[in-house]
Amino acid sequence: MPRTDTCSTCDSLIKKIAAAENDESRAPLLAEKELHLRKAKAFYDLKKKWQEKPRNGEAMVVCFDFMQNLPLPHIRDNLAFRCRQLWYYVFGVHNLKDDSATMYTYDETIAKKGQNEVTSLLFHYFTQVPDITSRNLVLISDGCPGQNKNYVMMHFMYLLVHCLKLFDNITYIFPIRGHSFLPNDQDFSIISKRKAVEVAEIPEHWDTIIQTCRSNPSPFNLIKVQQKHFFNVKLSTDKYFLKNPRPPIKLKSLRMYRIQAKNKFLEIRDSYSGPWRQSILRNKIPLSNELQLVPLYREPLAINPLKLKDLQTPSKVLSKREHTGFYNALRPTESNIAELSDIDPEDNSSGCDE
Repeated sequence: MPRTDTCSTCDSLIKKIAAAENDESRAPLLAEKELHLRKAKAFYDLKKKWQEKPRNGEAMVVCFDFMQNLPLPHIRDNLAFRCRQLWYYVFGVHNLKDDSATMYTYDETIAKKGQNEVTSLLFHYFTQVPDITSRNLVLISDGCPGQNKNYVMMHFMYLLVHCLKLFDNITYIFPIRGHSFLPNDQDFSIISKRKAVEVAEIPEHWDTIIQTCRSNPSPFNLIKVQQKHFFNVKLSTDKYFLKNPRPPIKLKSLRMYRIQAKNKFLEIRDSYSGPWRQSILRNKIPLSNELQLVPLYREPLAINPLKLKDLQTPSKVLSKREHTGFYNALRPTESNIAELSDIDPEDNSSGCDE
């Protein structure tokens, strides 16, 4: 069992079982815990099965996730602890074939961390980074509805197969909440260990730390993300799909789905075994051989004025005067002032739960 980041469901059930007054009230809690752990074990068994396939060339298996936000500036001066800091985002993609890992980095003035951003970065990875040696793709990630487990991702995967024809088959697997513990977590822990002893005054410092913190089996491949890499995938894909699939899909209970070039329907499972059910995603608008992607951003995102004011305080104690220029250049833009309420200055989550 990990010492940190434990499963909230397990923790809650353990406390309820310990507080139960008698065997009669304890029995249903024990049964619920047993069922939860059996589901988690079923995921681990399935993950182990798929981990063997990339090395045999049977499939390309990829795990992806956001790391917990990194602060800027990250300095030892206690001024930084009393002030709001700029968040630096790290999106990791881990390829199980050779355990290579690509880290996409950008700060909160470049983009957010939603469904359009995740699909855009995956699009870049599949079209620019790896040598695709298998037409069978397997994806594993947590079930965050705002990033991964949503119709934008589902439509994007469908178009990778039926429009861009990058793959013949895509299988997407979601773990039981609290029991994901994917290879990305191991990658991020390496960065976190360096975080404890390093100083990062500007984004380039974090990039250097990430690029040099792993040597075996290979250093992290770092890609500095720009706004041109992000697309409004939802706007570009919605027109090809029904507003509501037929029959309806309950995304929250979904454990796996599969898209195949030989099958125009979506195949889904609410467990890790058993028969697949089919659902209709597409409408009658014909697909083209190209996907016209609309840019998601056209100017830097606004910074909360309170955060902007706080950033000026720790920036005064940076080791080099030129480093303060990065913070002095941060300004809220007029067109983004209305969006300030959507930006949480204290958000330091790695993603979001189901």
